[in-house]
Amino acid sequence: MEARKSWSQVGQDLWALENSGGNLTFLDVGCMEPFSCNNTYILELAGWKGLAIDMENLFISSWGRHRKCPAVCANALEVDWAAVLPANGLPLEIGYLSLDLYGEELQVLQKMVAAGLSFRCATVEHDGRPELRKDIREFLLAQGYTLAVADVLSPPAVIDGKDVAGQPFEDWWTK
Repeated sequence: MEARKSWSQVGQDLWALENSGGNLTFLDVGCMEPFSCNNTYILELAGWKGLAIDMENLFISSWGRHRKCPAVCANALEVDWAAVLPANGLPLEIGYLSLDLYGEELQVLQKMVAAGLSFRCATVEHDGRPELRKDIREFLLAQGYTLAVADVLSPPAVIDGKDVAGQPFEDWWTK
């Protein structure tokens, strides 16, 4: 297999390529930049179909110029998940979910599941918050997901003036 360049922070995109179970769709929630540290750019290059969502128009406005997949400027807590996926030509079972919302991941996951959405693999940030990590894990385990990689460590970064290199920041899931 030819080596691929990862565009994500710690190889989430390459992991998704191997763990989607052949379902070549993605949902990038909290997508931010279209290229830099992006978990789905390589998937799109590989022919996957997807949807990007972020509440910052600054990020969404640049997607249309650089990416093929549609991008929606919306608060993930307010998205009608049962409607937005079919409206953008996607099934309710997604191959890969990238979820990075700075603390609202659990509420969004609950809304997604209530709307009938499921995924084959996912990377879900918890930013090392013990209670959030515990609650997300309990919820996804109860939904039949498997914690494939726990407490993935952050690459070198400074967030809010604090060095977070080597700190647990997300979990990777499969079903």
